[in-house]
Amino acid sequence: MAENVEDKLKTLKNTLQTTEGIIESKTKEKNTLKGDIANLEKIVKEITQLSDAYKQGLTVIQKDETEIESYISLKEPMIETAIKDKKEDFDSAIKEVDDSIDNVQKEVDSLKEAVENAQKEYEGAKEKRDMSQTKYNSFKAKQKVIENNLKTLKDLKKRIEQEEDNKDTANMYFFLQESKKLLDATKTDILSEKDFKNKLLEEWAKLDADEMSARTKELSVEVARNKLYEKQKVLEIARKDRTQHILEKLKTI
Repeated sequence: MAENVEDKLKTLKNTLQTTEGIIESKTKEKNTLKGDIANLEKIVKEITQLSDAYKQGLTVIQKDETEIESYISLKEPMIETAIKDKKEDFDSAIKEVDDSIDNVQKEVDSLKEAVENAQKEYEGAKEKRDMSQTKYNSFKAKQKVIENNLKTLKDLKKRIEQEEDNKDTANMYFFLQESKKLLDATKTDILSEKDFKNKLLEEWAKLDADEMSARTKELSVEVARNKLYEKQKVLEIARKDRTQHILEKLKTI
């Protein structure tokens, strides 16, 4: 009888240990689910808020885009008539500055490729997740980017009017070309409310899938960017001074 009691006690202890292990595992699973649910609730709220904000701003965005496009269409023939045979020289001067910047950009691109090649052995789930996070964050900010571009276009419009008052058709031509390029780039970013929300959901779905994959892996990415950083600074300065360099060249024509 005593032996049977001891065996039963041992069995119960083993059962308790097994049960505690199951409870611990289920508790972790429950906490993970709670965290996932809380995160999804935050994402749903964020997407709804961003979509609502985009909807509210879309009318003004479309109105500004239409007005600026009409303004450029009106001014372009007038300015090109005013500069007459100097147009080719103006274009050449602008191209000369842009070509020099393009050459630096090519060097930057080459250095980026070298960095990417050095990173191949470190690439994996975490890097993919980070890239998806950047894309998602970038798309979340799309409305602000569009609105900033339109503000720049409005400023360019004022500059064209200022140069018109000064009867400086060369500068008018340059700022008109700048307006056209920025407008073309901005128009492709303006989406309908439905497309914006769908794209936002699509980018988040990619991020979520990559996040789940990254949880099962650990990565260590070692990157050397000194040369790239220095060349990017050169490119940044060249781009910053681009307008001034072009205007100085146009004055000599």
